[in-house]
Amino acid sequence: MRNLKPWEDLSLRGKALVATSLPLVMLMFSLTFIYIAERQTTQAEEDVRRALLVRGDIQSVHTQLAEAAASVRGYLQTRQEDFLPGYLNAQTQIGAALDRLHTNVRDEQMREHLKAITLLIENKVDGLEMLHSLNQEGKVTIAAILMENKFILDELRSHLNTMREREDAVLAERTAVASENRERLFWATILAAGSGLLGALLAIWILCKGIVARVQQVQGNAQRLVQGHPLLPQPPENDEVGQLGTRLMEASQLLAKREQALRENEEHLQLLTEGAKEYGIFALDTKGNVITWNTGAERIKGYSEQEILGQHFSLFYPPEECPRHPDMALSEATLKGHYTEEGWRCRKDGSRFLASVVITAQYDSSNALRGFSKITRDITDRRAAEMALGTAREEVERASRAKSEFLSRMKVMVFNTDDDTDHMDAAISAGAVGYLPREACRDEVLAGLQPVASGAKTLSNAPLPRLPESNSQRTLMTEALTPRECQVLGLVASGCSNREIGEKLGITTGTAKSHVEKVIAKLGAADRTQAAVRGLALGLVNQTSGDWR
Repeated sequence: MRNLKPWEDLSLRGKALVATSLPLVMLMFSLTFIYIAERQTTQAEEDVRRALLVRGDIQSVHTQLAEAAASVRGYLQTRQEDFLPGYLNAQTQIGAALDRLHTNVRDEQMREHLKAITLLIENKVDGLEMLHSLNQEGKVTIAAILMENKFILDELRSHLNTMREREDAVLAERTAVASENRERLFWATILAAGSGLLGALLAIWILCKGIVARVQQVQGNAQRLVQGHPLLPQPPENDEVGQLGTRLMEASQLLAKREQALRENEEHLQLLTEGAKEYGIFALDTKGNVITWNTGAERIKGYSEQEILGQHFSLFYPPEECPRHPDMALSEATLKGHYTEEGWRCRKDGSRFLASVVITAQYDSSNALRGFSKITRDITDRRAAEMALGTAREEVERASRAKSEFLSRMKVMVFNTDDDTDHMDAAISAGAVGYLPREACRDEVLAGLQPVASGAKTLSNAPLPRLPESNSQRTLMTEALTPRECQVLGLVASGCSNREIGEKLGITTGTAKSHVEKVIAKLGAADRTQAAVRGLALGLVNQTSGDWR
């Protein structure tokens, strides 16, 4: 199996190339072999044909020589020209036959004999020509030439017989070679057909076993994935089909995890909706029909899940509001994404309750409306409690206003009973309108109470406690206040109102108020009284100056 790993990891393109190339290669080898065998067969047949031609030409030369000799002898005996055409025709045919023999003879022995007979034929033809040209009186010469031609003809016949025998042997040999080549061609054709068939079968096997079967397995796994069934195991391979199967397995695992997470989320949501018994949580389709129901909705509205599923949610509205109000609620939720209101709703038994309703439009990823979610809460008891609480709050506010009015009419003046004056600033910050030290006499007490009773503030002319600021801090405070603000601080310490400060300094009441606010802010005081105390403590106001009472 390890040896097949490279093949298994080969890409589909490579496998397809191998599957298609293998029969083609086998076919090419077979065709090459057939071509070679065909060439050999053709060559053998050509050799056989040439041998037959040589054999025929040898026989033709022998025949034409005999014909020429007979024609010459007949002419010599009769001196009639009728014998000469055969002689002349034989000369032409003998030359043509010799030319063909020179062209077709390939065997070395045959070529040696051909050279010999060519010379003999030339001598024979020359002798016949001499006989043809001699007259009747040269009988002795004719006899000598005839004897010489006879010897030449005998020798020529011997060579021709040898050549014929040799050519018969060559013909038999070449005929056998041609037969072998034809048989080899036949078997080459059979082998080529078998190789082509074998290559085709092998290619089909590769495609079916290596590709089609695995593609069908992947297709089956895809079908099982669609149906939600577990996938069949697939061997790990790195080609396209193997990668597709691996991705399919990964997708199956991912879908299983997401399905498990979705199931857990649905269970959690179910537990959440079922546990929210104070809230009616249910879903509507795009037409407003109820498609889900929880325990809280059943408790609030009185309908069981079997009774309400598929019913229009206008069933929860008072008859006088149907169908206008439910349709308006869905339209608003569709337009704005959600719709919120508080209104009266009806239970199954016909009783009414005050409900807080939130309707939310649900859209999918393509922004298409899939339905609505609705949350309903019974707020009848809460509204009654809010009304009772509002009544109680109004009573408390009336009591608080009465207390404030009473306290606003009270005037507090601080009498110091010891030498410790550090608490004076805190007392004045708390709302005290006057301060008298321990050593104040009876007349000073009476003089201090009179302005307090009339609504003014008073401070004793006794030395006030100094705040624990250092000299550098006091210098900073002094430099922070402008001369005008120092004047305003002195008048504040004298108990002047904003209007009185404006009259004495020749400014408007609003400007005087602005100066007072700046002084209070710069001294870090809470009100006018605390600012006056701090100004006296820091030495920013002369205690002997001003209108002290």
